[in-house]
Amino acid sequence: MAEKDAYSILLEASHGKLCSADLYKGKPISSVIYVALDAIIDLETEVKRLKFLLRQRNIEY
Repeated sequence: MAEKDAYSILLEASHGKLCSADLYKGKPISSVIYVALDAIIDLETEVKRLKFLLRQRNIEY
């Protein structure tokens, strides 16, 4: 079993090479959709953080 990040899991799944023994956030992968949704939430959070930093520095985006 190997701990993997969401993007590695999604890439492997898109190539049909997902290993059911792999772990995501310390748990076995039960759903690729769950992993994808979690990755989307992480990306949205990162975008919000970056927008906040840009606003602090008065940089237009």
